[in-house]
Amino acid sequence: MPLATGVGIVTFVGANLLALSQSHDRRLLGYSSVGQIGLVLLVVGQKALLGADFAYVAGGIVISHAVAKAGLFWLSGMVKGRALSDWAALRQNPALVVAFATFIAMLTGLPPFPAFYAKWVLVHEFAATGQLPMLAIFLIAALIEAGVLFRWFGKAIKHDAQRSLTYHLSRETIVLIAMLAGWVWGWVWGWVWGALSDQGNVLTALPLLFALLFLPMDILPARVKNAIAMAGLVVWFVISYQDLDPLRLVFMIIMMLGGAVLFLASFHHQGRRMGFYAPAMIMYAGMALLLEAFTAFQFFAAWEMLTIGSYFLILRGKESEPHALSYILFSLGGAFALLAGLALAAQGQRIFWIEDLSELTGTLAPWVFVLLALGFLTKTAAMGLHIWLPGAHAEAETDVSPMVSGILLKAGLFGLFVLVMEMGHQRLYGVDLTHLLVWLGALSAFIGAVLAAFQEDAKRLLAYSSISQMGYAVFGLALMNHLGWLLAMMFAINHFVYKSMLFLAVGGVKERTHTRLMYQMGGLITLMPLSFVSVLVGIIAMSGVPPLSGFGGRWIFYNAIMSTDLRLPMVLVFMAGPVGFLYLFRLIHTIFLGQPKDNLRHVKEAPFWIILPQMLFVAFLIAFAALPGMILQRVDRYIGTLFGDQPLVWSGRIVNSAYGTWNPVAIWGVIIVVFVSVLGLLIWMNHNAQRVKQFNIVFSAERPFKPQTTHFAWNFFAPYRKAMGFLEPPVSTSFWTGVTNVLHGTAEFSRKLYTGNGQTYAVHLLLFVIAVYLISMGASS
Repeated sequence: MPLATGVGIVTFVGANLLALSQSHDRRLLGYSSVGQIGLVLLVVGQKALLGADFAYVAGGIVISHAVAKAGLFWLSGMVKGRALSDWAALRQNPALVVAFATFIAMLTGLPPFPAFYAKWVLVHEFAATGQLPMLAIFLIAALIEAGVLFRWFGKAIKHDAQRSLTYHLSRETIVLIAMLAGWVWGWVWGWVWGALSDQGNVLTALPLLFALLFLPMDILPARVKNAIAMAGLVVWFVISYQDLDPLRLVFMIIMMLGGAVLFLASFHHQGRRMGFYAPAMIMYAGMALLLEAFTAFQFFAAWEMLTIGSYFLILRGKESEPHALSYILFSLGGAFALLAGLALAAQGQRIFWIEDLSELTGTLAPWVFVLLALGFLTKTAAMGLHIWLPGAHAEAETDVSPMVSGILLKAGLFGLFVLVMEMGHQRLYGVDLTHLLVWLGALSAFIGAVLAAFQEDAKRLLAYSSISQMGYAVFGLALMNHLGWLLAMMFAINHFVYKSMLFLAVGGVKERTHTRLMYQMGGLITLMPLSFVSVLVGIIAMSGVPPLSGFGGRWIFYNAIMSTDLRLPMVLVFMAGPVGFLYLFRLIHTIFLGQPKDNLRHVKEAPFWIILPQMLFVAFLIAFAALPGMILQRVDRYIGTLFGDQPLVWSGRIVNSAYGTWNPVAIWGVIIVVFVSVLGLLIWMNHNAQRVKQFNIVFSAERPFKPQTTHFAWNFFAPYRKAMGFLEPPVSTSFWTGVTNVLHGTAEFSRKLYTGNGQTYAVHLLLFVIAVYLISMGASS
């Protein structure tokens, strides 16, 4: 290992650890600058191996650092205080907030800036030359750096401004010129990359350009921007859908047309709603490009786009700062796992096609599978990697929660589809990795349901429910059979519809009651009847009982597990069903049934624009339940070409398998007849019934005197907590908290070594050079 490489990597890691302990903006910038110098030294040490790419990589890092740091130092001159939270003053000028975000993205190597291309080439060089420890250390240090910078940005966006901004026209002009220079250099580096690799410039991708148009359009009224955003999603679907296979087409429908439907709820917001549409459309641009990516570079660039866009969306929530930071750290960690996996797979190839994953063999293939699976599972919030999801979904705005739950999670599921489709079964140390995915899906389904049942916050309940529902999809996908994959697609469709609908319904309730705590609600069925209908239809669909599409998903599920020998994880998934019924029953009972609270007697129905998409989803669920073949038949036929079988036989609207028959129309007929008959009987039997007033009853031998005594929602499942409460302690959270504490402890210890004494620094420098020299000599020998 060259001396420059050793000095560079140690400096890069050490400086970022020191920056982690800083709350002073200029000291943080100073340590970050040292870290970037270390990164340049690292690249210099790799000069011989990089060859013709050396100038491209080094230039990308130097330009990104120089432009971003110049902009940040000039910004610091406009901020009166030196604490990171003092940068909240930037919110007085939205253009400066955009500049701040641009500089953060440049330093962390996000697309489309020069450091992104440099990071891609450098990681691939590490992988191609077998420098895997160096690759791991570099990515971990880059993740720490991202955590430092995004923590800073979160404090600036979410903390209250205690100081005003020192306005200087010349300084603002320089900052905006630096921001513009960053984008120009991003285009230049992308153009050079296109010439070198023949893969195109990220900044020329039409969806991204459309998303970036919302930056100058941010001064327009929110409803105008909303209409433009909806139109953009629909138009992109129309011009793209014909080139997609049925699997990609379903994901495109969910992400583009589903996103357009969710934007209906955004019409509820008045004013200009600045800072919402640009990140939202960057997220959708990333998803659109992800579905059409056929090379590893295109796939990774799209993945990072949707990650950064969704981060800015989640950060908008009222109490979202720590949850958004958790989300971006897990998401970038997953993205770096993807980057490492793709680099290992490429082995130095300039262009690596996603379909070439199927040709990987030997000891390399299972490790690539593990890295890619980790990246995708981070986005699906599989158990153990899920701790970002509950807070991110719960604290997000009413129309953002269904976007990140109903749509964003599908990016991870799509990635897993691509992975198992191309790589199939892989074995590591004799263990079939798809069997591990089966277990992970089953555990996510069961534990996610248990954690949902014990939540007092309605949105957190739905968030943990998403972990459980995505566990079903991962379980079905990992079964590696025809019906398992069809099950995963069925859950992808159903989860988008009913989870989006439920988040909107609960968000509408929160808009009117100003609380998410279910024990503070109750009796809203007569005050918010349409919201009640949405929740009722949603939980019927989610629970899998007839006649809605959830029943069809359960029917496919039972057929799929009959084709596998994995019995124990199957038991866990079965147990998740009854537990799921508990939290679904609680959701509707504690919010809408019982007696109304005194302070909620004048609550009105949710706003029209929040109700409208819910009613569209209700209509879709009914139509999909009656005519499942309108989507599933084509997908089923396509999956059959992949597995070479056709276990389902579609006879008109009837579906047959070796284990039974699913007749949606007959099910609907039976349900309607039974419902109408029972309803008629009840009406006939109760025509002389006496209407009872609220307190003209006896409850537990006592006459209630206020609504609170007739509705018990607090600690609703206390007996079940005694039985299953041992599953509730957040083991994963404790683990990741421990990792964070170790990093912070190391950073604090390192900071104490730098006392400000020049002689001490000289001794440190001498010891540092000696240590790096010895390490370098040992590595080279």
